[in-house]
Amino acid sequence: MAFRILIPDELPYSSGVENVVVAIVREWLPEVDSITWIVRNTSRSSELEKRFDHSPKLKFETFFKETSTPARLPSRVFGMLKAAVKKLPILRDRAEAAYRRILDSRIAEVARDSDSTHCWFHFVQGQSMPVLKIPVCGLVHDQNFRFFPENLPQGKSLQFEGALKQWLREADMMSVLSEKGKREMLELNPAPRATIEIIPNAITPSSSENFQRNPAQEPLFFYPAAALSHKNHLLLFQAAHLIAKAGKSFRIVICGKETEDLLQDQPMENPGVESARLFFQQHKAIMSGHLEALGQCSMNRVNQLYAECWAVVLPSRYEGFGLPLVESLARNAPVLCSHLTPFKEQVERYHAKEWVKWFSPDDSTQLAQLLENSINNPPKPNTPRFPTENLSAWTWKHVAHRYLELFEVLKRQSTLSKES
Repeated sequence: MAFRILIPDELPYSSGVENVVVAIVREWLPEVDSITWIVRNTSRSSELEKRFDHSPKLKFETFFKETSTPARLPSRVFGMLKAAVKKLPILRDRAEAAYRRILDSRIAEVARDSDSTHCWFHFVQGQSMPVLKIPVCGLVHDQNFRFFPENLPQGKSLQFEGALKQWLREADMMSVLSEKGKREMLELNPAPRATIEIIPNAITPSSSENFQRNPAQEPLFFYPAAALSHKNHLLLFQAAHLIAKAGKSFRIVICGKETEDLLQDQPMENPGVESARLFFQQHKAIMSGHLEALGQCSMNRVNQLYAECWAVVLPSRYEGFGLPLVESLARNAPVLCSHLTPFKEQVERYHAKEWVKWFSPDDSTQLAQLLENSINNPPKPNTPRFPTENLSAWTWKHVAHRYLELFEVLKRQSTLSKES
């Protein structure tokens, strides 16, 4: 069937989320008639166009039509109004509801104008579900806002949970990345209208074929993750402290949004993240030479660290999927990994048991022991590469095709419903 897919893309998100949608859309483009992508502004559309080599099948719209002479309040006045609205729950809720109506109306308008057959939200996070005449689907990467509400401003966790319940009641399909993700959805609504499909993230085998490992002379460990409570930087710092006290020579590099603040004097708002910063400050004398925080950095720099590290360390307390694990496998980097169900599913899917060492996300001593074992056993020049054929078990092409199969089923069901 002909697919004309609409992608509303309202919110800012991490580079990991962007890599997911880019990988899927890249596989869709040869298979579909068109993709219409609604973005925040034209600068965002320019960024995305470059990633897809200006494909003629890819069209962009904005949520708000930009004019050459927009009317704007002075920034100081606008900031004062925004702060006042946030402090008054009634005004805040009414403003949010009005804003959502405007966005949903714009999505419906673009859906009609583009004659879209399906609407797909690749990042469902607090958005209302628009009422459209075509199937509406949403991808939920994780629900960390439920289990770690401190990651969000006060009140946002309940707002996000309420929005997700609406999606479960009214959407045609919701996709999650693991069995655990599906269980979490059914906790919110045991009998949803939306079908819940498990469609894991993936990797492209070709990305590993030309990737050269070049481990650093000094023991180097790498953790790519934003400074969020569930990413468990505290455990990593505690383990680093233990092996630093033992006199070991090593370096740990962390990168991701706001990670640079973890090594600074200024307190951080998120209490889970602040506990890691405080621990570093308390032990700064012994730890400062062993930790480096880069903040948000380019994919080129990330790939360089994958190549140079002795192991990737993933100490998360919670993940919806955990893309760095499969990225590490594709780049032949050994992994020290917290024992979480989504991680275990990946290891089983790609037969990577020999490549991953496990530890409890609550036990810094276990992690310290694994780090020390790695330090005592430097990478060998003839270390085998991770088998590329294992990565072929589930690729981004599989992901994209699975979505299209399900979209076709939804369209048939929608047609039958209208005829009856």
